[in-house]
Amino acid sequence: MPVAVLFSAGVFSVALFARNQKEAQSYLTPCLMAVVVPCFVALLPGVDLSLGLAFIPIVNVALVCKEMLSGVWPWPYLAIIFASTALYAALALAAAVRMFGREDVVFRS
Repeated sequence: MPVAVLFSAGVFSVALFARNQKEAQSYLTPCLMAVVVPCFVALLPGVDLSLGLAFIPIVNVALVCKEMLSGVWPWPYLAIIFASTALYAALALAAAVRMFGREDVVFRS
């Protein structure tokens, strides 16, 4: 759930600057790469879940999914990942709400 809120708030914040759908899509394409590249990094051999990687937003979820698919359920890491991702999601949602409250962003003139 926090990952969905994080992505939604991030996409909403970036797309809010666009004037139309085409412009929004061109803004969001680099954002897609910012999500895909950390997922690929997490899937590289030799990259394992650690305390330091548990705080990196997209990498942590990909690494814990890799661990869970192999049959290992790292409960302490799951709690850390959930808490850190929830914090990042709250910050992103607060930024999106703040941006949506600005008239110069919403009403382009």
